[in-house]
Amino acid sequence: MLYNIDIEKSVLASLMSIDDLLVISDVSLVAEDFYSNRHQIIYHAIQSLHSQNQPYDSLFVADYLTDHNQLDAAGGVEYLTDILTNSPATSFDFVSYVNRLRSLYVRRQAQKILKNGLDSLINADISTDSALDITTQSIVTLQNRNSQNQKITYAADFMPEIVAEIQARRENNIKPYLQTSFI
Repeated sequence: MLYNIDIEKSVLASLMSIDDLLVISDVSLVAEDFYSNRHQIIYHAIQSLHSQNQPYDSLFVADYLTDHNQLDAAGGVEYLTDILTNSPATSFDFVSYVNRLRSLYVRRQAQKILKNGLDSLINADISTDSALDITTQSIVTLQNRNSQNQKITYAADFMPEIVAEIQARRENNIKPYLQTSFI
């Protein structure tokens, strides 16, 4: 099976339950990483709220979906409630769950590419070389996208370096920030 609905629900529950999880973790998820269409819609709402610097808990997500006439397509308030009550919201397993979603997405895409390549070879609409070239290029593009998005980093992993740099600047009387009229 090339999807796991329970993992998708857990990722969404974690995002809607744990404050600033998109900020804390450097996730490179996109809506299409989710197999379920309603999960894609919910994640798109979370992304949109996050990009507008708004909270993305379940109430804000429900409001966003309502405002954009997508609440029913996302399963309604009942489905959002079901996700939150029946799926584990965890920052501990979040990275593993996201990595699994990415892996499943890549497998689904690879399967689609290979099926299209096979169809091209069977139908003989294009030359064999062209069919193989298109299939190979598509697989390489998918592989490159996957390798660029594999690493998820927590802010806590690089914060000590930033704090150390700020302290060093302060000790050397170098302002560690931009001077504004508010200081």
